[in-house]
This record gives sequence, structure tokens and C-alpha cells, in this order.
Amino acid sequence: IDGNGYSHGDIYSGAPGSSFSASSLTAGNYPFTAGGTSPTGAFTLGGVFASGGNGNISGGIFDSNNAGTVTSAMALGTCTYTVDPSTGRILLGLNLASGACPAGASATSAQFAAYQTAQASSTTVEPAVVMLEIDAAAVSTGSAYLQKATAQFTAGSVAMLLGGQGVFHNEPASVQQDVEGQLTLGSPAVSSGNLDINDFNAVFQSDPISSTSSSIVAPDSNGRGTAVLVTTNPNASYNLAYYVIDANTGLLLDTDSNHVLIGAIARQF
Repeated sequence: IDGNGYSHGDIYSGAPGSSFSASSLTAGNYPFTAGGTSPTGAFTLGGVFASGGNGNISGGIFDSNNAGTVTSAMALGTCTYTVDPSTGRILLGLNLASGACPAGASATSAQFAAYQTAQASSTTVEPAVVMLEIDAAAVSTGSAYLQKATAQFTAGSVAMLLGGQGVFHNEPASVQQDVEGQLTLGSPAVSSGNLDINDFNAVFQSDPISSTSSSIVAPDSNGRGTAVLVTTNPNASYNLAYYVIDANTGLLLDTDSNHVLIGAIARQF
């Protein structure tokens, strides 16, 4: 609430204990998204990284959208991570399988300072890790969740939200839209739904989903899948990557060149 920055976030109980090690980042898969601003414009990244619980990130999958330049479904390589024994601060590097672990970052790698929460091994769906990008490629923040399943979401009604990324001063054309709505998922299909869209100076309420043009593709072994949402009044489309947290919950990243959005999906009933 001061005049020095545009920031917001969340606070969680920290990981219990006073001594931390590489095993503190529990072995498992972690779906994550992060968003912010790069020198080019609005910026997002997301995917699933695999922690060995032994100081190594052993693989996973990676997407990014840098002001409309999209990198999709790239394999993550092996990187080491370190954990401060006193604070639990994790120095976490993610890179493509064909590249080196980042000392800085590029369009295909990123470096984070991360902290675990008390939910790191919980059965609840809360962030296990909060993340701040600390390289020179972008200013982004995000969260990672301990993955509990990689199969398709349970059929039924779900709520979804996509939030526009980037901070732009006196550049209305660069401001990203926000989207929320309700979808009815089949096995696998998007059978109905509607979206509310706020496109900065134009608001569209209860825009119907086209069941014939919308679709969802089952996730791969990482828990990454894709979906297309098409609305009809007015016409709009969203090509999404999603990352399964459990049968009822997942993270979203828009892979369109004209939308730089991240969000979440959660079962209603």
C-alpha cells in the first residue's frame, strides 16, 4: 500500500522445524505456475518439476509465454537445488533438457528462490512452495503444489479463473484481460459452460461455451494436458495448458500469442 511498487500475494505457515536439508523438498512432482513482467512485456511460465528429495530436480515439463512468444511442452532436464539449513530457502533452477542449469536465465530456463509452507506434505490442496524468480529474464512470482494424481479431472462442474499478467504504466493496449467461469467436464469433453471476460475496457458476462468447438485432451505422464475453450457471444478462444494437482484441482496457463494468463481450475460439484 505504499508508492514504491505494485505487489500482492499470500502468506502461509512455514515449514515446521528449525533445521532443513535437501530432503525437505519432498520427493514428488510439483505442478507450478508463475507470472509477472519481462523486458518484452507480460510473462508467464508453468509446468511440472520432479524433485528427487535429494538435491536434484530430475525432470518434468515446461511452458512459457513471454509477451506472446510461446514455448510449449518442453522437457525439463536435471538440475541441482540447495536448501539453506537455517531458513529453508531453496535455490531452485529449472532448465530444458538440452540446456545447462541456469546461473541466470533465458526463455528456456529460470531460477527461483523458494520457500516451503506447512502444507508441503499435506493432504489438502494448498501451495507447498512459494516462488520468486531471481534471474534477470523476468520479474515473476508463483506457487507449486505437491501432485497427488496425473489422471484426467473427475467429470462434473468446475470453476475456473485466468488472471492477466504484467504491470504496464499508461499502456492500456498492453493490459491483459481477466477471465472466470464455469465448465461442465465430461470424459473427456467440455460439454457446456460460460465465461465472464473483462478485457480492460470491455466486459462480457456469461459468454456461452461452444461444446462442439471446445475440447480437453487427457494429461500425459507428468499430469500436463491441453484444452481449448471457445465462446460464442462474442466469439473468443483460449488455448490452455493445464497441470493436474489432483482429480479435482489443477493449474492453467494460456498458450495463445494474444493472451498472457495463468490461473486455476477446481471442482464445484
